[in-house]
Amino acid sequence: MTALVAKVSYWTGHAQKINQYIRGYRASHRDNSINERPCSLLKTLDIPISRWEWINVDFITTLPVTVDDRSEIAGDDTIVTDIDSLTTWVCWVVAWVDILTA
Repeated sequence: MTALVAKVSYWTGHAQKINQYIRGYRASHRDNSINERPCSLLKTLDIPISRWEWINVDFITTLPVTVDDRSEIAGDDTIVTDIDSLTTWVCWVVAWVDILTA
């Protein structure tokens, strides 16, 4: 194995490092149990029939608070991201974290 690596690259003590890596690799595979339950088949997800039937919601929190007095969204520190599972359309809504946790 060291001869194959030596064709491509060389560093001081490469033979020792390669052998050490191979011993560790074999040991880790020896420790893996074959007595585990076999994995089951993947189950497909149902496809939504209409838009916005199923949504994914993400919260982007602890953002700097907006300070603009002229803006309607002054004081907001959170963005709520709504994602439609069928069309992957996205809707962003600004909010206060206090309202979301109340």
